[in-house]
Formats: sequence, structure tokens, C-alpha cells
Amino acid sequence: MKRVIANNIISEFHGAKKFIIDVLKKEKIKKISIWGAGLSGEVIYYLLNESSVLVENFYDSYKKGYFLGKKILNPYKNLKRTPIIIASSLPVEKLKEITDFLNKKNVKFFFANNMKYKTKSLYEFKNKHLNQRCFVIGNGPSLNLLDMNKLEKEVTIGANRIYLGFDRWKLNLKYWTIEDILVAEDTAEEWNNLKGPVKFIPNDLSHIVTDFENVVFFNFVRNNFDKTIPFFSDEWCNLFWGGTVTFLMLQIAAVMGCSPIYLIGVDFNYVKPKHITYGRNEKEWISHGDDPNHFHPDYFGNGRKWHDPMVDRMKKAFISAKKFFDKKDIKVFNATPGTKLDVFPLVDFKDLF
Repeated sequence: MKRVIANNIISEFHGAKKFIIDVLKKEKIKKISIWGAGLSGEVIYYLLNESSVLVENFYDSYKKGYFLGKKILNPYKNLKRTPIIIASSLPVEKLKEITDFLNKKNVKFFFANNMKYKTKSLYEFKNKHLNQRCFVIGNGPSLNLLDMNKLEKEVTIGANRIYLGFDRWKLNLKYWTIEDILVAEDTAEEWNNLKGPVKFIPNDLSHIVTDFENVVFFNFVRNNFDKTIPFFSDEWCNLFWGGTVTFLMLQIAAVMGCSPIYLIGVDFNYVKPKHITYGRNEKEWISHGDDPNHFHPDYFGNGRKWHDPMVDRMKKAFISAKKFFDKKDIKVFNATPGTKLDVFPLVDFKDLF
């Protein structure tokens, strides 16, 4: 339970780092204290940890001892003059005793829950599309064989550089995500400028987010599953890595209660271009020509970085998803023409409209 609460607080305050630092910089504050030696205080502390702002003290009127290596001070007995961040997710009106005290002592203070971009929680999307069909869109070349305009009014989830097709499609993509760290960093400027869809971003990628509009942060567990299959979740507090962003999109669809779910653009068929060179190791690829594995030649085109797809590992993820959906009696179909993925039943895209 403590981990669930921690993940909820992290999701609430992630996206706050740049905002907090900007506020403190504007106020010319170089030292700060935190009122609240708990999970919220810990999150704020670590958000500031890599900045030039020094966390001087922790205050808490209910706790004693040490917190994150610092002695906890009772603010009513040992208040210093350093400005304070009140690290609480409580509404401001519930903190009146604290704010009245600080005003009386003429100490500047900020509310942590006001010092963040207005991001959303994955909890808000639980069962949002209960029993509505949705389309989980891979980025394979087969998308060029489909009339993507038919999806204009559907619930759609896309990923990575799917926006390269927006000039041709009336897609009106509703949800978008990314999880590969290498790809996220390599294309950060593009996807930060993406407008329209709600963007689901793992907490550990929050440091490269610059546009927080329509952003949902969530806890993303990156576990190695070489000797097993990855865990599949429909719970808002934790989603899991599966070696392919499609695995994440399927989990998002499950959280939202979508049923049935149709896969398109999941060709599951990769070739290693001859123009590939290696980055830090043989699993990290750098492209020096057109991309034959996706719907657009520039997708992982010249200069782009990506990973060896490791199709066998990806198949384990799809098997895990299939087992989950079968237990829930949720139907998932593969409507990708020419797909090599045989885990889900095949249907013809044209028959769905």
C-alpha cells in the first residue's frame, strides 16, 4: 500500500521540477526548507536534488529524528528564516494553521501542490472507455495499406513518431505514448510539440518533458523478463515494460476498459538495414538511410537512434497480454494486413466499418 501511495504522490508532483526551479529562480531563492517529512516532502526533495537550490531543513510538528539525512525540526520551536515549501497534497484551506503561523513569523512560503504543471493522473482514465472498442496503432508499413481516415471518430492509441502520418490522415488521434528512453530522448523536441492527443509519459521520462499540456505521468516498471514473460497490468498505479511500446498501449487500453481492442500496424516483421551502425553496443542502432520497417521512410531514418527490436522478446509480451485479456474475457484482434504476429485472432480491417 505504501508503494501505491508513493506512486500516486510521484505522479502528482512529477512535472513539477522545472516549474519549482523557475519559481525559486524568479524569487532569487537559493536555499529552501520543506515542511513535511513524509512522502510528499521526499518527492519535492529529490525534484530539487539536481538543481542549485539547497534544501536546508525539514520541518514536521509530528515527527522526530532524521529524514533523508537531515534532523527533523519542530517548526513551532525551531523555525529559521529560510523560505518554505509546504509539501502536502491537502487543499490550501486545510493548511490554515500552518499558513497563519508562517504569516505571523513573516516567513515566505509556497504550496507544493500549486508549484506544478497541471498534469493529469492515470487514475482519471480508469474505465474511461468502458466496453468501447479502440484501435491500438503500431507503426508498421502496413498502415500504408489501410484507409486510416476511417479512424477519425474512433478511440485510438498511437505511439512514437506516428505523427509523421498526420499530414495524410484524418486520424484525430486521442491518445499517444512513448517509453523507449533512447527514442524519447532522440525525438523529444518533436513529441513535446505534439498537440491534440493526451500524452501518457512514464515518470522516468519527465525530465525531458517541456510542454505539460495534456500530459499524464504514470509509474512505469522496467523489469527484465528474459527468463519469464512480462507482467501485464490494468491498474492505474503501475504499468510494465514489455520490450515494445505496443505492450504499453495495450495496458493503457486495459486501464480505460476498452473492449474489443483491435491492433493495426503491428506487422511484427523487421529487417536489419545494411546502413545500420552501432551505438554503445550492438543492440543500439544508428540509421544512415531510409527506414524499411515503418510506415514512413524517415521514421527511423538517417541519423535516428533505435534498438534491435528483439522479436522473440516482443512475442513474450504479446503472449502475456493475451493471457490477461483471456482471463478478463476481453477480445483482442489483429487487423494488420500481412502481419507475422500469430498471438491474436486475425480480422480484416475493412470488415470493421
